[in-house]
Amino acid sequence: MSQVVAYDQTPTDLPVGELLDWLLFSCTARYPSSTLRVFWDLDDAVSSITKQLSDDARRTLSQPPHRIRLGSYRLYYIPSKVFSIGKSGEEANFFSLDQYFPEDLKPRSLSELQRKADLLMTALSDLGIPSPTTLSSPVACFKASGLLDEHQSAIPTIFDAPESHLEAYEIALQCTPREWVANYQIGHWAEGDLWSTDIASAYPFHASQLIDLRDCSFSRSNIMDETAYYGFLEGDFTVYPDHPLAFCSPFLTDRGDGTLVNFTGTVPNYPCLLDEVRILYRHGLGEFRLKSGWFVKPLNGVRPNVPLNVLMTQLYDRRGGHQGMSNEMSNLVSYIVKRVMTGIIGKLLEAYKDDDGNITKYGDLYNPIYHALVTTRTRLQVFDFLVQNEITRDELVHIGVDGVRATRYIHLPDQAPMGRWRSADSQPTFVLSPGAIITPYRNFKRTGYVDLLVECLTHPMAYQLGNDPSNPIDLHKLFLNQTRSFGVLPVTGERLLNMRCTSYPVEL
Repeated sequence: MSQVVAYDQTPTDLPVGELLDWLLFSCTARYPSSTLRVFWDLDDAVSSITKQLSDDARRTLSQPPHRIRLGSYRLYYIPSKVFSIGKSGEEANFFSLDQYFPEDLKPRSLSELQRKADLLMTALSDLGIPSPTTLSSPVACFKASGLLDEHQSAIPTIFDAPESHLEAYEIALQCTPREWVANYQIGHWAEGDLWSTDIASAYPFHASQLIDLRDCSFSRSNIMDETAYYGFLEGDFTVYPDHPLAFCSPFLTDRGDGTLVNFTGTVPNYPCLLDEVRILYRHGLGEFRLKSGWFVKPLNGVRPNVPLNVLMTQLYDRRGGHQGMSNEMSNLVSYIVKRVMTGIIGKLLEAYKDDDGNITKYGDLYNPIYHALVTTRTRLQVFDFLVQNEITRDELVHIGVDGVRATRYIHLPDQAPMGRWRSADSQPTFVLSPGAIITPYRNFKRTGYVDLLVECLTHPMAYQLGNDPSNPIDLHKLFLNQTRSFGVLPVTGERLLNMRCTSYPVEL
């Protein structure tokens, strides 16, 4: 099994050259060259180096290809992933350990940090990777080990597509990643007042159901084909503002600044999937006027393969670890496998761009059709859950891609097969914006639930809250981060604690 060395922190009083030498040569005499090196928080550790660089050097390092020369040193840095130093034939790569333990605080001692690093290596060995060459991410670790090689050739990519079909891929690309992340209310909920549910491995499940596009026909038409298996369409898409389900409409559009919002009204020339049009008409939510579309059907006489089914099923079955594992190890193995599965989905949209944002190279698994189907079908499954359980505007608080927070308890099992709904639990929660959820297990801007609760109680008239004075939770700026229309917002800690602000979709 490969060795791993944990570093507590970097010296803060050394010039950049001495600091780089210390990092590069600090363990070469005691450990083999294959030894992996980790910090708990890589970005925090690297900041002692980057703050000594010129503005141009920092800018160059932050942009593709993320490489600079600094005298005799070669530096490579992907934030939160990997920091590499090279000099005179020697090279050292450093990784961020905290990404594997997302709910843990930084260990208080170097020995505890090393214990967690060793635990990670044991978990990877149990998953069939006794000698990892990288820890930049779980999926990168698996890919570098060769464990995904036998499955990769079975997955269709854009490289398999005839040039005549590329327009369908371009439409699909405009439909993803429309991930549904929205807060429907702002405020504070005590334990027992807010309940969480989610889909077990939603993205992997929908990926496992995808049929092989190489076993399908593609046809372009300006006439709707309801018999198609998949469809990638453009047209005028209308959501009726007065429909009873408009408050939780699953349809998203860019409001003009790159932010996705739920909308009512009409979006002209809207790229969408046939799945979305079917849902629109099934519930009478609106109407769609097709201008052009690509329709995909299995070839006659061919039973299409499902190329991601075996891979996703095998990975999902590994999530629980095995009998005899400690809870800590089992949770770590489960989290790694979860990240690998979602990482594979992410690689369906992986592309490399130049400084101007132009794509220069597609990733090995690039397939925007698959990515659009996975993300869209997850979004529509969440909408179906809201409808089937008759969740009301007053009950819905937050949607986070594949999960729902609502004020009504819905009886569901704690564990569920892949793609099925399960119950999480109830936690005391602050909801501030789509990405700002604070619970006892989830911080925002370095601020935990108890910290914010105490501050709201002890400084009820304050509007700048949190543990980071340089980047506070500013209640006067909450409106900047909302994706829905709120008539009233809490402007002080007291109001945040005692108000429940509701919202409406953006009307176009």
